[in-house]
Amino acid sequence: MPATDLNLLLGVTALQIDFISRDALIDAMQAWVRDKERSLVDILRAAGHLSERQAELLVNLAQEHIRRNGGTATAGLAALSSLGNVRPLIASVADSDVLETLDEAHRQSV
Repeated sequence: MPATDLNLLLGVTALQIDFISRDALIDAMQAWVRDKERSLVDILRAAGHLSERQAELLVNLAQEHIRRNGGTATAGLAALSSLGNVRPLIASVADSDVLETLDEAHRQSV
């Protein structure tokens, strides 16, 4: 599940800072569910939703966010103020790993 945690954190952060649209996030999440060997950032870059520079910035931002918020991607995900707003959107992907990660992040945020 750590890959799921990190990919969700990266996706939600990219949406939150307006690097990608809601539709791009859902499309990338659906592609990632079909091929979990690839990172969400790689999928977003390949689809033209992120530039190389944006991908680099996003990864660095997520790493710092994780460091400042408990040291795990799940804790970082739980600390995002926008998680509640995008939870229904991400839950529509209907993948057990994604849903489990959302539940764990929610438990940590309350």
